[in-house]
Amino acid sequence: MSHSPADNSPENPFQSPTDVADDYLVRGPGICPYCGDADFERPYFTNWGGYIGPWLLTHAVCRRCGHGFNVNSGTSNLLNIALYQISSVLLVILALAVGFFYILPAWKLL
Repeated sequence: MSHSPADNSPENPFQSPTDVADDYLVRGPGICPYCGDADFERPYFTNWGGYIGPWLLTHAVCRRCGHGFNVNSGTSNLLNIALYQISSVLLVILALAVGFFYILPAWKLL
């Protein structure tokens, strides 16, 4: 963005420009990437993440269009949700494997 001498007043050369690009107003932290509205709610519980997932991923749901997004980055959380689900399943499989191969034989249950 180029500044002409008329953009800033001579009294304060450090003031910010008055015009802001429209694409900056639509996207950004705390603004829905789908409709551009800043009215959203933070869910306490979701089917994909329970109580911890929305807090961990800073998930929010837009009240206007209903889409979910990340509050910090202003982008979709779909990839993060998929990674969260995969890591949760792998963690459960690992816990079951440790229980089956190490704990149960030590208790002589097998």
